[in-house]
Amino acid sequence: SHEKRKKYRKKIGSVNAGFNPGSLTKIDSTRL
Repeated sequence: SHEKRKKYRKKIGSVNAGFNPGSLTKIDSTRL
């Protein structure tokens, strides 16, 4: 269940990056 959510979040990140490239870096920096 946790793995699935991880994959889902990654997918959402890529989709967001398509709309706004800056949003993906923001998400990555907060996650790391």
